[in-house]
Amino acid sequence: MSQQLRLSERNLLFYAALLHDIGKLPQRATGFQQVHELLSARLAHRIFAPFLSEEQLQQLLTLIESHHQRTQEILALRPGMGVAGTDGTRLNAH
Repeated sequence: MSQQLRLSERNLLFYAALLHDIGKLPQRATGFQQVHELLSARLAHRIFAPFLSEEQLQQLLTLIESHHQRTQEILALRPGMGVAGTDGTRLNAH
């Protein structure tokens, strides 16, 4: 049986930030249509399940799964505000 770790909130946030887009790799490699946030959470679950309490694991997975949610909320509240695209153009919410 593996030993459980107790991570600080700062470390939970650090690991969520580190792993939040890791699901893009299998998504792009396989063309799998599931959103990368869910794939990232699935991979993080496989990595951290043996080491974290269920509470901390769920906190980590929630951070990873919802990492685009706040951006979408801000864009919905501020029509006309855009996000810079990878080619330098601006993508508008409305």
